[in-house]
Amino acid sequence: MNRHELRIAARGIREGNSRYAGAIIQFLDKDEYRFGSGYAKEYAWKMLKRADLTEKQKEQLRNIALRYLQKRMQREFWYMCRFIHRIADEAFRARVKQLSASKDEKVRQRAALLLAYFESSEKGEQAHHEFRWQGISRKYRF
Repeated sequence: MNRHELRIAARGIREGNSRYAGAIIQFLDKDEYRFGSGYAKEYAWKMLKRADLTEKQKEQLRNIALRYLQKRMQREFWYMCRFIHRIADEAFRARVKQLSASKDEKVRQRAALLLAYFESSEKGEQAHHEFRWQGISRKYRF
């Protein structure tokens, strides 16, 4: 999906036509990495908040979110967190909680950040802020 197609799908969702949600989910599932794709994925996660999703689509998005916990954190991670807590079911929450005890430190960290969003948006944003501050202080050795 190119940017033009993403804009068309987003416009369709804004106008109340949720059939475009499938195209956006496919785009996120493909998870291509190229110039500008992080911005496009941010936009896609943001647009999905407006869509009336089927249970199958919600399950697809939960699976995509679980893959986000397994890969390197990129800019769209935070937009995924802001969205996915809205459609998280008990099985998904349990899986994320399980990943928060992973042997892999990075997976454990990403899962813990997502768990903060499960508590509340405010806790999630606070965890995001603290995470960024830790990165900045490590980089510049405050």
